Amino acid sequence: MWLDSTHDYRQLTADEQKAYSSELLKGQARKKFGKVNRYGQYSEAIKHYLSYFPNNHICLSDIKKNQDIHSINMEFYSLVHSPQTTEQDILRFINHIPQAYYIIASVFVAGGFKFGHHDTYLFPEFRLGNDYRADYLLIGKRSGGYEFIFIELEKSIGRTTLKDGHLGQVIRSGEFQIKDWKKWLDSNFYKLKDFFDSEKNPKEFLPAEFYEYDSTRVHYVVIGGTRDDYNDKTYEIRRRMAKEEHILMLHYDNLFDSAEELLERQTF
Repeated sequence: MWLDSTHDYRQLTADEQKAYSSELLKGQARKKFGKVNRYGQYSEAIKHYLSYFPNNHICLSDIKKNQDIHSINMEFYSLVHSPQTTEQDILRFINHIPQAYYIIASVFVAGGFKFGHHDTYLFPEFRLGNDYRADYLLIGKRSGGYEFIFIELEKSIGRTTLKDGHLGQVIRSGEFQIKDWKKWLDSNFYKLKDFFDSEKNPKEFLPAEFYEYDSTRVHYVVIGGTRDDYNDKTYEIRRRMAKEEHILMLHYDNLFDSAEELLERQTF
């Protein structure tokens, strides 16, 4: 699924191609140690075009140029704290507010993941075979290559936790789904090759990590409830889930806080 269904960024328009050619000529200027890097001056369309997955590429600096992300964050905060809000309401907000996908990409920050600052991609409604579907696949790069975060959204209001802090139905549902994903990926990661090949930049060859399964590159996040649902027992369970099951549990206030932190950042 494209982040902008009105534009296939795997191809440049005539005007975009003209602008790209102009930037390439400017880049021929020599400095003492090589050509001038003009990537920061490229238009958003050109940055998409040059990436591995043009239609799923996310560049925070460009999003911040085009959107008032603080205002979007405040709308998001009101939404997830409304008793009437459903999981589908949250998905619709993120998927249809222009460029609100950065809210999901802020999971890099909320989860303390140390990748994504070199390159970032987001795939909504990512299918795992015929039986499973992650709400989002978030892909980020660091110096050691690309890593993958499979994300499940649950309700923000509901039986997230019990009175004693143990997990309620909302988080348990997400946890069970993720365990099914993990089992599927352990045996079937290689089946994602056809999808990645169909969506990639036709001029590029993907790195090995997109084809060769390495469980240390794969992470899982379930998001549900709000800060008020958590107590000391809940945080203990969260730490244990992260350590023993490799599933990170976040609430929507974590996501709001990390989205606000992006105001001070230029990359994820």
